[in-house]
Amino acid sequence: MNIIKSINNNQHVIINDIISLHNNGNDIDADITYSTGNFYGTHGDITINQPKNKFDVAPMDETVVKIDPWGNIPLEDNSIHSCMFDPPFVISPRNSPSINRIDEDPDTCKIFRRFSGYYPVNELLDSYLHWLREMYRVLDNDGIAIVKCQPTVSGGKQLNSHHYIWFISECLGFDMIDEFILLSKGGRLISGKIK
Repeated sequence: MNIIKSINNNQHVIINDIISLHNNGNDIDADITYSTGNFYGTHGDITINQPKNKFDVAPMDETVVKIDPWGNIPLEDNSIHSCMFDPPFVISPRNSPSINRIDEDPDTCKIFRRFSGYYPVNELLDSYLHWLREMYRVLDNDGIAIVKCQPTVSGGKQLNSHHYIWFISECLGFDMIDEFILLSKGGRLISGKIK
């Protein structure tokens, strides 16, 4: 018997448990924030198969379909059963001194460099709403949206974007059926600007 826990320190275990519990063990149909596909493959004794449809606004290989940051998911309405969404969470002006030094210093803005970011805060909130609407459109009536999100800090203030996602998902018509928490392994990215 496999015991599924709501809290774990391994994201692959969590994703595998979501697939087992809520997707009948079937592969994820689409990932709209695929990036490098780190969620998929074999991790220890867990194998998570590649999604059938891989999308990203900044594809990192030729197997991933490029989508417009404010465009549509190139799938028909009600055409898939499961979709993964792991949006960026960095909020930073694109012309800030640290962003302008990206090419000069490889250790600067690593998260922004890989995943980009939003500015101002409303751009993040609008983007999350946009993609949740799109997932609602392409998912079938019993489909599941797997959303991996975390709070972020902007201007020294915590933005609990995971609560926002929960709220707008319910407003759009999703039924929120579960929540899994990935425990921090202790490391945190701390800005030198925050005392």
